[in-house]
Amino acid sequence: MTIITDFKQQVSGPSSVALGCFDGVHLGHQKVIDRTVQDKINDLVPSVFTFQEHPAVILTGKQVSLLVTPDDKKRLFAEMGIEQVFMPPFEKMMDIEAEDFVRIVLKDMCKAVKVYCGFNFYFGKGAKAGTESLKSFGAKYGVAVEIIEPVTADHNVPISSTKIRSYLKQGEVRAAAAMLGRCFSFHFPVIEGNKLGRKMNVPTINQSLPPNFVKPKRGVYASLVTLQDGRVYYGITNIGVKPTLGANYDIGSETWMPDFSGNLYGATPKTELVSFIREEQKFSDLNALSLQIQQDKQVAFAILQEEFPQYRRQ
Repeated sequence: MTIITDFKQQVSGPSSVALGCFDGVHLGHQKVIDRTVQDKINDLVPSVFTFQEHPAVILTGKQVSLLVTPDDKKRLFAEMGIEQVFMPPFEKMMDIEAEDFVRIVLKDMCKAVKVYCGFNFYFGKGAKAGTESLKSFGAKYGVAVEIIEPVTADHNVPISSTKIRSYLKQGEVRAAAAMLGRCFSFHFPVIEGNKLGRKMNVPTINQSLPPNFVKPKRGVYASLVTLQDGRVYYGITNIGVKPTLGANYDIGSETWMPDFSGNLYGATPKTELVSFIREEQKFSDLNALSLQIQQDKQVAFAILQEEFPQYRRQ
């Protein structure tokens, strides 16, 4: 997959382009992207046009809690069949008028023949132009436009990144997964911890959660951990600040994989949160914490064995 950050790079074309921020790459986003991928049969290069950063960060100066990192977003695009990603800095595009965006950016630079976007897509300077303008300008410059209607999850709830963030902050990872089309996950490097897990015979891997990454509800989750060689292990993941230790820790992820032994420092495994088990709590001592972790293992493994029996032993 080719990543194009400025239009001095070689562009493959003619192309079919999915337009959007794609900040969650959820099922609604996937429907837009899938239509682009289907156009490969018509000899159009499946492409995505997005930005290096969330536009709201530039416009408001405030952080947006990311559901996927830029690297994970690219990984998901590639897995879906996208061959070319236009990812310029938002600041270089934010003052382009709507008609010029269609004529210069989509038609001339991206070599777009067809474009797809969601029903709530806005573009051009000040984000004043919507889907009807996109259709109108597209017709004027020979770019076919198709608008994808809203996609809903259970109980006809419209899928949105905002709703997914809300679910995660409530620990409702299953509801989030229903909108994402996959378990919520992250790839972050394994860092050194305080090694107390080893003393309790529950060695864990620690992964720091960046300040601009969404923070799921603090607590214990049944999880899956995929190593870089493809092996998958059952895990018990704590998202939180380690209150029993009485120190000031930033919120992070700590995972015990009972069936794994080895050193993962510096590796970037994928941790998937499958099911919320309990809230994080402070224990009277490490013995009480150790006993609770063993109970958490039984609960987590019962859930994972039922849903992912193929990963029981590695």
